[in-house]
Amino acid sequence: MSIKYKDQIFLGFQEYIDCNERGGVSGVCSTPLYAHPVDEWIIRTLNSTAVTAVINKAIDALGSVCENQSRITQIFLTSEKMGEP
Repeated sequence: MSIKYKDQIFLGFQEYIDCNERGGVSGVCSTPLYAHPVDEWIIRTLNSTAVTAVINKAIDALGSVCENQSRITQIFLTSEKMGEP
């Protein structure tokens, strides 16, 4: 729901999300007008290709570690399975 204040229209959060899903906007309108300039810089930085690639690789690595740890803890060894020495 947009907010109108003193002849200015501010995007609501859901409208901002919808706009980004449709391909986003560029330029000054890339962040909501009420966003702090630092927020705009953070959004632009995190959306860059290089940063996105690094974040994706880190998330994939973390997922692999968690999955492997889960698999390791699910294997039960008993003396019957191992055999007597």
